Amino acid sequence: MPEDNDDNDDIETDEFVVPTLDAYGPCFVASVIYGDPNAPEVNVLREYKNKVLGKSYLGNKFIDFYYSGAGQKAAEFIRTNLADLIPTMKRGLDHLVQKYQKNLKKN
Repeated sequence: MPEDNDDNDDIETDEFVVPTLDAYGPCFVASVIYGDPNAPEVNVLREYKNKVLGKSYLGNKFIDFYYSGAGQKAAEFIRTNLADLIPTMKRGLDHLVQKYQKNLKKN
């Protein structure tokens, strides 16, 4: 079970430490899941957002919603309430990252 550290707001699980949300850039959810806003996977997801989602009406609506505060709230919820599930969420995002990269190589 996650425990708050008395010295800061980092969350510790049996497997890893999830830093406070302030440590992350605007890719809130992916940064929390990968533990680093500059992780290669986070950069791939940024590229996907810009090159795929950003080119459609619905994609832009999702981006607007995410950056209206929903993404930050979701990331904080994951960080504070679902930290033990981050490895599972990471496997799901890893699959999406690999699929996107594989499609890039085809084109």
